[in-house]
Amino acid sequence: MSFSYGLWLSFNNQEDVFEFPILPGKIEVSNQGEGSGYEVYGLGQINVIKSPGLAEYSFETILPATQNQYPFITARYYYEPRYYVELIEKWRQTRHPIRFVYTGPSLQINTPASIESLDWSETAGENGDIQISLKLKEYRFYAARRTFVKDGEVQQSEPLRADYRGFQPFYVVKEEKETLSTISQQIYGTPDYQVSIKELNKLSDAEAENLLPGKILQLPNEFLLKKVKGAAT
Repeated sequence: MSFSYGLWLSFNNQEDVFEFPILPGKIEVSNQGEGSGYEVYGLGQINVIKSPGLAEYSFETILPATQNQYPFITARYYYEPRYYVELIEKWRQTRHPIRFVYTGPSLQINTPASIESLDWSETAGENGDIQISLKLKEYRFYAARRTFVKDGEVQQSEPLRADYRGFQPFYVVKEEKETLSTISQQIYGTPDYQVSIKELNKLSDAEAENLLPGKILQLPNEFLLKKVKGAAT
């Protein structure tokens, strides 16, 4: 079984998206509760805190200017180091959540998140390489309730339903043997959405028949609406 490690950030339903070229040695995940560790590509440990609270993620990695020094680059495509820094900073300034995706054999992270801090510096004597430190915090979409007084008592209305139509859910391909049919079956309970997934992601016939591990697929909003149905009640 083949499995792809990867670490991605995306914004506005993958209008902007990139994969970090080098996986961090470790990802720190913290909130209230007990924790457990997972190896990241043999380079370090993810400390995962299993709790209903909002998780905070932090990690450091290198953005390489050239490939020659780093044979352990895992991304299929990567950019000039300042591209990542400027893009993350642009996202942070919007004050809108991004999506944070990590995929590995023992752990999957796929969550909206806010950018809490971004620190970076050029690595001395390394031809433009940048060392980056990033802190993210899990983000939860919510719907507000109206409060009013009736017969002398404070009451709350039914919650306003959040408009989820603008938020696109994702699926990360995990194994080479996965197909659009099996993914549709897993997500929706029927293979009938395989054509919708293919069309939404603009996949050619060859791409649809040969899904590579680590491929991020957008899912039709029917899935998201099913997942959040009743969440605002």
